Amino acid sequence: MEEAPRVDDFEWAMMSVPAFEDDGDSYAFTFFEQIWVPSEAENPEGGKEFISFLYSDKAADIFLEAGAVQPIDGIIEKLDEEQTTFYSIYEEGVLPAMGTFASTDPVPGVSMNDELYMRVDSIMAGRMTVDEWIQSLEMANDSLRPAMN
Repeated sequence: MEEAPRVDDFEWAMMSVPAFEDDGDSYAFTFFEQIWVPSEAENPEGGKEFISFLYSDKAADIFLEAGAVQPIDGIIEKLDEEQTTFYSIYEEGVLPAMGTFASTDPVPGVSMNDELYMRVDSIMAGRMTVDEWIQSLEMANDSLRPAMN
């Protein structure tokens, strides 16, 4: 992408998925890590304290140094310009959408992730039409359906 042609004053941006109806909720897909204290933990109170620490200002700074962003109020003020582009949409009323694909047994040569996300590059580069992408996506979906767990 560094070498891709751009118009003058090109800037990266982030857009949520458009709402289905006027004034409807708008979403952006995000990933969410999970942490919990096992019921049989030797030190459940220490585990709870650690989880609380993960959402502290000090922990947020540690995560930011590693390139990760904690979902806490006010984090936008701590982000660099590029990170702000991608995370500020949530402060503009966009809701987070979380989820994953249904689990399937492996199907050689078929990846829903590749079909949905990687082929977008082919459309943008003119190597594939939207109709060809839809057809490819439907074929992948049909191939994975019998392999669902």
